[in-house]
Amino acid sequence: MIGIGLSTRAIDAEIAQLVDDALAIAGVARSHVQAVATRVALGDDRRIHALGWPVMTFPDAALNEAVGAESSAIVGAVIPTASVCEAAALLGAGPNATLTLPKLRSAHATVAIATTRTDAS
Repeated sequence: MIGIGLSTRAIDAEIAQLVDDALAIAGVARSHVQAVATRVALGDDRRIHALGWPVMTFPDAALNEAVGAESSAIVGAVIPTASVCEAAALLGAGPNATLTLPKLRSAHATVAIATTRTDAS
């Protein structure tokens, strides 16, 4: 499960490159990605849909409660959650999820990858 967060300044090429870099670092094939997860406010964002996977969304309150996600004071000062990509990846991957790749940053986007024990077996 790929979790993604972006600012309004992120462009398609930047996002696609960050996702490709994250998959390469984690050793995950594109064909093994089932969906992209993000916050509800980004659920209709064409830049996320352009990645080509189904999009799952989670409310900010749920993202705030995700166990294992790193909080960012910078993010929390701008939007109502202190974690987007890691929290969304963990929630999207389901129970017993762990971060395969913690937050990877570009200038205007963040990506994390989470799997569950059943994904990794």
